[in-house]
Amino acid sequence: MRAKYFGLLLFFIVCAVISLTAYRTFAQVQPENANITVSNSDFELLVGKWSGTLTYLDYTSDSTRVTLNLRMEVAPTDTGMFADVTYIEPDGNEMKSSMLFRESHGGKRVYYDNKAWMLYDKMTTSNGVTLVFQGPGQDNNRNAQITNVLYMSHPDSSRQDSVVLTKKVLYENAGHEIDRHQFRLGRVKE
Repeated sequence: MRAKYFGLLLFFIVCAVISLTAYRTFAQVQPENANITVSNSDFELLVGKWSGTLTYLDYTSDSTRVTLNLRMEVAPTDTGMFADVTYIEPDGNEMKSSMLFRESHGGKRVYYDNKAWMLYDKMTTSNGVTLVFQGPGQDNNRNAQITNVLYMSHPDSSRQDSVVLTKKVLYENAGHEIDRHQFRLGRVKE
């Protein structure tokens, strides 16, 4: 009789470990420092005109890298920093889109890409600010844990005046994370 109960107990423990492992693999990771917050003033470093490139993994193969030139102009609004983005296709055609960056949920989240992402980390140095924000989402019609890393340099920093925004994707049941896309922009000098 003990062997039967021991077998059932062992079965439930194994199921619990598998469930917990799967949950930790795909669940939204909580920030190490739960007291960090972001404010709309953090995004003021984005204000201005920028040019650079967008490099991304082509969605049809997840392996072919495509690079497009782009321009971005960011202006403050009542709701955050509004970015007009112009992508220049290889054939010269221009495509336009927009983005909004702002704090959300009392500074615990970053609103970007039409979603409020959990603020995971915020690092401030003499050169600039890096924000890491993440959450579950969809990428290429698949469930994924998505991590966005936004670096914004201070205009008076000794390093090049730049903005880098990287989107990292970890698909459900996948073994490794991919860099889906990266914006690399430098300020347009006027």
